[in-house]
Amino acid sequence: MKREFTQEEQFERAKQRMHEADEWMNNNWDAFCFIIHLASLDYRSNRPMCMTRYFEQARAKTFTSQDGSNTKFNNNLRAALARKLLEACPMFRGKLKLRKSICDSVYDANAGGVLNG
Repeated sequence: MKREFTQEEQFERAKQRMHEADEWMNNNWDAFCFIIHLASLDYRSNRPMCMTRYFEQARAKTFTSQDGSNTKFNNNLRAALARKLLEACPMFRGKLKLRKSICDSVYDANAGGVLNG
């Protein structure tokens, strides 16, 4: 039986996921810039924008983390990173479709940023 999380637990998990996305971006800036580049190409060409596709294309390349190891792409961070992409590139709002995510409890898609809390 699947356990239901309280609203407070969901909020805390979402804050943690967004924090992990920040850490991933800081440690893997080249990979995140490549994702921005892919999204920018789609945006300029008016093609559908898809974080899953960007993530998989970046995963197929070799990037090095700040610590010198190969970048790891954790699917659990994809939703948070999609929201971070919108923070970094607000022109993508309305073009990059966001799936429902636990991150929505701490991220305001209309304002393009993390809510206080």
